[in-house]
Amino acid sequence: MAARIFNRRTVLGGIGGAALVSALPATGAYAADTGLWRLGNIGAGAGSSSEFRDYAAANPEVVPVPADWATRTVWNDVLSKGLKASLNRTMDITYSLGSVPANGVRFEVKVIKADRAIPQLGVYSNGTMVGMIQIAGLDAPGVTIPHQYVKTYQLYIPKEFLKTGGNVLRLEAVRSFRSSATEDARCSWEWDHLRMIALGSPAPEPWHGRYTHLGTAIMEGHFGYNANAISVLPDVLEWLGIAHSGNVVRAGFWSDVEPEWTAHGAAYLNELKAHTMQVVANHLNARQYAPGGTLTQAGKDKLDQFWATYGANVQFYEVDNEPGIFGSTKEQDLAVGAYAAASAPSHVRIVAPGWAYKAGTWEANASERREVEDLCDLTNGHSYGPTYSSASPGGSFGETLLTYAPITDGLPKQMLVTETGTTDAHVDNANLAHPEPKAAAFDRIMRAHVGFVDHILQHAAFFRDTNNIYQLFEVPADWTQPEDITGHRFDATQQTRLEIFRRLAAAYATHGAPLTYVYLGSPAANRKVYTRAVNTATLPGLPGNNAKSNKVLINVVNFGHTQEAVAVRVTMPSSGTWTGRRFGRGNVCGSAQAPVTLTASPTVDLNLTLVAGEAVQYILGRA
Repeated sequence: MAARIFNRRTVLGGIGGAALVSALPATGAYAADTGLWRLGNIGAGAGSSSEFRDYAAANPEVVPVPADWATRTVWNDVLSKGLKASLNRTMDITYSLGSVPANGVRFEVKVIKADRAIPQLGVYSNGTMVGMIQIAGLDAPGVTIPHQYVKTYQLYIPKEFLKTGGNVLRLEAVRSFRSSATEDARCSWEWDHLRMIALGSPAPEPWHGRYTHLGTAIMEGHFGYNANAISVLPDVLEWLGIAHSGNVVRAGFWSDVEPEWTAHGAAYLNELKAHTMQVVANHLNARQYAPGGTLTQAGKDKLDQFWATYGANVQFYEVDNEPGIFGSTKEQDLAVGAYAAASAPSHVRIVAPGWAYKAGTWEANASERREVEDLCDLTNGHSYGPTYSSASPGGSFGETLLTYAPITDGLPKQMLVTETGTTDAHVDNANLAHPEPKAAAFDRIMRAHVGFVDHILQHAAFFRDTNNIYQLFEVPADWTQPEDITGHRFDATQQTRLEIFRRLAAAYATHGAPLTYVYLGSPAANRKVYTRAVNTATLPGLPGNNAKSNKVLINVVNFGHTQEAVAVRVTMPSSGTWTGRRFGRGNVCGSAQAPVTLTASPTVDLNLTLVAGEAVQYILGRA
C-alpha cells in the first residue's frame, strides 16, 4: 500500500487537484491593472470598505466605471460600501468594451462582512441573469462577531451576454425565496472591491460564487447499504441533480455496525462509481480500537483491510463522528487520524471529525480541535436548523472561523460537512416573517453552506426516526419500485426539502466545461432565470477509481416568484442524437421525469415553463 505523507501538500480536493486549480483561479494571480475594470482598493488581509460611502438610498444606484479606475484611491463619490435591500437594492455598473473578450469574463467581489440571514447577490449582464451568488455571513443586530467571514466570490459571464460599446452589470440584493419585506433590512453585505477580468483562455467551469459539491447519505434505515439502497441509487441520484459530476455521498462503513453493510458494501460503492460520485467513508470506532488513546494492532489491521477492500472507491475518510456526543477523547481521535493519514491510499483525503461542538467537552475548544485538524486535509462540522450561525459554542460556521482565525479570504483548507439540514421541528427565524417557516429554515441553512462550504452533505435522503424527521424522501413501502419514491412534505403549503435541494444542486453543483447558450425571443429584462449547461466529459477521472462521465447536463433554474416561459438554445459538444432523462417538478419520481431524445445540429432548442422556484435538469448522452 502506498505510504502517505500527510499535512505536507496543498489539498485542492473536489475532483482532483488539477481540476480545481483550473476551476477556481487564484484571485491574486491577476494584477489590478490587467483587468477590464476595478471598483475600490484591493486591501491587504481582510480588506476594508472604508474608502466607500455608506449605503445610498437609491434604487438603482448608478455607478459609471471611472476612467481613472486603475489609479483611483478615493471611491466615496462613486459607490456605496455594499448593498442593502432596504436602501440600495440594485446597483447598475456601466462600462464600455472596445471588443467582446473571446472567452468571456470573470466578475469578482470580495465580501468582508455579511448578515447571517444569508443574502443573495443577483448578477445580470445587459439584462440577462448570469448568477445568484450565495453570500455567507454571521452579522446580526446586537451580536458581537469575533471573526467575520471574508471571501472573494467569482462568477463566469459568457461572451454571449456582453457587447461592444456600453454594457450594464446589474447587482441586486435578493432576499430568500418567497420571504417578506421584513427580511430586507437583513439582506446586506459590505465589500472590499469589485472587478471584471477578461479570460485569456476558455473557462473550464461556469464559476458561480464558489466551486461547490452537494450530496447526502442514501441508505435503508440508518446504515443499510443493501440491495434495497442499491436499487434506488440511479433514480435518486439523478432526481436530486447530483449525479455524473463528482458530487459526494457519505457512506458510513462504521466498524460497530458491520452486519448492516458488509454483504453489499462493494456493490454499493460500484453503483456510486457508475454515476461518477465521490465517497466520504468513516470506518474505525475510535473508542473501540484506541481505548487508551493508542490505536491497537487490531485497529491498524482493520483499517488496512478496509483500504485493501474499498480504498479505490473512497475519496475522503472521516476520522470520527461527533466525538463530544459519543464520548471519544482527543487522544483517541489523534490516534485514528494519524494512522488514517499515514496508511490511506495517496488519493484519499482525510476529513476532520464531524464536530458537534458539545458544550463542556474537548471538541467545544477550538485549540483542542485544531490538534486533530492538523492531521487532516479538510475540516468538518455538523449543523442543523439555525445552528450554523449559533453563538459559540455550537455554531459550525463561527466555530470553524475560531479554529482558523484570522480569515483573510476563505478558509485555509476545504470544508466537507458530513451532516447538515433540518428536521420537521425546525422553523425559520420568526423575526424574518417567512410564510413558509419550515421550508425557509432548510433553504437558509443550505444556502449558507453554499456560501462557505466546499462539500455539503444533507444528513440523510431516507431516515427511519419519527422523532427527528430529516429526510428528503419518504421511506418507500417497496424499494424495488424507485419510480414510486415520493418527496417528503412538511405540509401542502410549503416547498419541500427536495425542491430546495434540487434548485441548489442545479445552480451550483454540476460541473464541467460550460456549453454556449442563448435565450430565444425577447425575454423580460433582469428576470431571475439562470441556465447552467456543462459537458462533464471534460472533467478528469475521480481520484482512485478514475471514474469519468460522458454526460451533458443542462439545468434551468427559476429563482423568481413568478412562472417563467423559457426558450433557450444550447450548443452541444457534437451534432447527432442525444438521449436521456428530463427531471422537473413533481413529487413522485416517476411523474417528475420523462425520457428525452434531442437532435443536435449541434444546437438544440429547449422550450420550458418553470413555476416559481423550479429547477429543470436534462441528463443527456450520445445515442
